[in-house]
Amino acid sequence: MSSCFCALQCVLAIVVGFSSASAQDANLLAAAKREGRVVWYSSVGESQQFAQEFEKKYPFIKVDVVRGTVYPLMNRILNEAATGNYLFDVVRQATLTIGLLIQRGLVQPYESPERAAYAAGWKDKQGYWTSTDDNYFVIGYNTRQVSAAEAPKDWDDLLAPKWRGKIGMDPDNHILYGALEQSWGRNKAISFFRRLAQQQIQFRKGNTLLSQLIVAGEYPLGFVYAHRVEFLKSQKAPMDWVSTMNPIVTTGGPLALAAKARNPNAGKLLIDFLLSRDGQLQLRKFYRIPSRADLEPISSKLDPKRLRLLPLSPASADKEEEWKKQFRAIFEIQ
Repeated sequence: MSSCFCALQCVLAIVVGFSSASAQDANLLAAAKREGRVVWYSSVGESQQFAQEFEKKYPFIKVDVVRGTVYPLMNRILNEAATGNYLFDVVRQATLTIGLLIQRGLVQPYESPERAAYAAGWKDKQGYWTSTDDNYFVIGYNTRQVSAAEAPKDWDDLLAPKWRGKIGMDPDNHILYGALEQSWGRNKAISFFRRLAQQQIQFRKGNTLLSQLIVAGEYPLGFVYAHRVEFLKSQKAPMDWVSTMNPIVTTGGPLALAAKARNPNAGKLLIDFLLSRDGQLQLRKFYRIPSRADLEPISSKLDPKRLRLLPLSPASADKEEEWKKQFRAIFEIQ
């Protein structure tokens, strides 16, 4: 008799749970519909396409996308806040800059139900951010100039004399130094980067541009994004990337709700969509790497289970200036 009663209690608990969740969803949807719009500040190039997909699902909500690169977008938010103008509802930023926004109290926690599908390292415990997609910093190489057997296999291989003057890098890749300092320790990281600096690194602004220059044969190899290489490979470009680096420094695409959102419910709905399986599948179509743990990447080579990933945490935001200063001093970048 007691076992039947317990079973009935469990069934009732499940029913009540589903009812509560459905009521919550209905309330959020109704509130978002009343707001009718959401302002999204984003550093993602395809943000407008994602907004259009969201509007197809929720035609009663207009998404106003403000697209910008990472630091100008962050400065815009800080300048608006300084004048008391809080204009954005949702922000998608870079790993370290979202940390600064958290420190300044400009974003708030939101425990999206979709967060359950994201592993530790791709979300924070407090609910301030969840990553939409990943950037794997890897060594890409021109397959007409470098064979897979000749390509560097790990960090120390970059120090071989044959690569002197032949490695491309973005001058803002100080996060590579910072992540390796955290992983290896300060002394080992400084020692390695000083030796790397002796390789006459060729600096060009922009990781996407570096990929294009490698394809064009200007550099045989360089630091690029793995997903960008996979896209170029899909276009039959002569390029591949090294998957054996240990570690592979990884940054995410943190998504957060504004602390003083004018349209908080529509903002939550947009976050839910971008983190949902459907939203992440849309993201994957652009050859980006979904952060959602239950989705396979568009290429098996991008499978995180096969790689030694080192995700950088937004909690390291206060160290960025120090890392930048050290990185630029080592490479004598003005």
